[in-house]
Amino acid sequence: MTALNARHITKSKGTQECAMESPSRVEKLRRRHPREGFTRNVAACDACRQSKTRCDNARPSCAKCATNGVRCIYSAKDPISMVDAWGAKILAAVHRIDQRLAGGAPTSCSPLSHSLDKNEKHSDDDQVEVEMLSRNDSLRTCVTGADAILSWPIFPSEKPVSIFGTSAFSAKRDRFTPGTPSTNLNQLQSLRRLYVSNIHTKAPIIDLNQLDKFIFDVAGNGLHASANTCLVLLVCALAKIWGNSTCDDVYTQVIYDSATAAPRLHTSLAVPEDRMKESLSYFAAARDMMSAAYLDDSLTGIQCFCLFGYWYQCNIEPVQSWKFFRTASTLWQAYHAKHRQQPSSRSEKENSLEQRLYWTCLKTECELRTELPDLPSSCLWASDFPFSFPSFSKPTDTDQADGLETGDPDPTTASSFYYLAEISLRRLLNRIRNSLGSLNPRMSTPDIQKFSQALAKHEHQLQRWVECLPVALQFAMPLRLEPPSEEPELVQLLRERYTQAYELLRRPYLYLCLHAHLDPELLEISTQRANDCL
Repeated sequence: MTALNARHITKSKGTQECAMESPSRVEKLRRRHPREGFTRNVAACDACRQSKTRCDNARPSCAKCATNGVRCIYSAKDPISMVDAWGAKILAAVHRIDQRLAGGAPTSCSPLSHSLDKNEKHSDDDQVEVEMLSRNDSLRTCVTGADAILSWPIFPSEKPVSIFGTSAFSAKRDRFTPGTPSTNLNQLQSLRRLYVSNIHTKAPIIDLNQLDKFIFDVAGNGLHASANTCLVLLVCALAKIWGNSTCDDVYTQVIYDSATAAPRLHTSLAVPEDRMKESLSYFAAARDMMSAAYLDDSLTGIQCFCLFGYWYQCNIEPVQSWKFFRTASTLWQAYHAKHRQQPSSRSEKENSLEQRLYWTCLKTECELRTELPDLPSSCLWASDFPFSFPSFSKPTDTDQADGLETGDPDPTTASSFYYLAEISLRRLLNRIRNSLGSLNPRMSTPDIQKFSQALAKHEHQLQRWVECLPVALQFAMPLRLEPPSEEPELVQLLRERYTQAYELLRRPYLYLCLHAHLDPELLEISTQRANDCL
């Protein structure tokens, strides 16, 4: 989530919870993929290794060392410590960048270590329709994606791990043996409310009245292989991950130092095991009905594959998530081809859902490709779909279902405006990405000036985006004001999205300072903007 991308799901309350638990519970939070019987963690700390006890691998101190009040030390040879050491080298490189910018001295021209694909072509706004640029993010650039940035010569050349190794392309094994999901009506309705409050507010891609009908059918007739049942199970699986958390983004526990009796917090980002087990029970049942969702020729099948993708985002599996959103995009194309000849035969609500599903699939694929540039661009960007933004159908008298929420979000609510703002910013980020395609260390001074003018145009568009936000979604501008201590979630997400776009507009100047020969005037301007990036 960008509607609901990886950032949204992992940052939101779904993957994290603040609670007071026992030490044994905290130890369980760090377990990964248990096998039959006892398994050893990848890298136990020295104290746990010597005592031959299970280590939860928490950093900087595991729960056992924190409880015993002893220093927690990890071997420099274990995989996590290798990454920590690499991270220290990266931080040192960033410090050198900062010192170089502070000195204001021109840098020597370094070879472009991340070469652009010569077969990939790019066009600016004068050559291609702005609408097409707003939907297409296919360009690989030297300043987007962690692998591209870490290939800059100033960073250490050795990398202990790949950002996305081959293992990232395979689905993780189930952490637990899936149980039988509950189909109790009260339980299903409770999970439905959690889904609406935590996910639907950011990704309104489901008709809630229709979902209520599906829930009553499952509660009354049990689980049966259909897209409708699959949708209910996925809604419950996502809701279970969120739980009832309404506090901070971390799961914390108070531990008392055995030597001083002073309390301190032990923090974990893992979803509690009980919630993850129940989520997996619903998800596994939905997974068994995947073929029914795939063969469904209505919007329900598309919705199912979007929710599959969201669940894998929760599980930190971006490649698997991309696979399902890619499939959802293909199903959308089949649905659109079927109904394009008879648009009047569908209701306003169905037309609205089709538009929202189009933009949800497109922008989520774009978001996932930010760190996975080798994946192909979305198959939807070249579609002849005429809607630059989705619409929201007007609520009707029948949209109140059994005392639950209305079936469609009111277009005047903050949630709807948030969703539209996300799409608008994604369109701008795609145009920025296309402009970045011309960046290279051999640019002439006139080319750099022209390039800078294009970025200035995008920055003006970004400021206009901020100015057009409704009052309920306005935020404290980064680098100027500190955000309030209790910032609404949607406001916080938009502020962070703005920061991402602003930093991306400044990042090319950091690249130029490190790679290109700049005349004194350009060097002064680029240095100032590069400092903003840092």
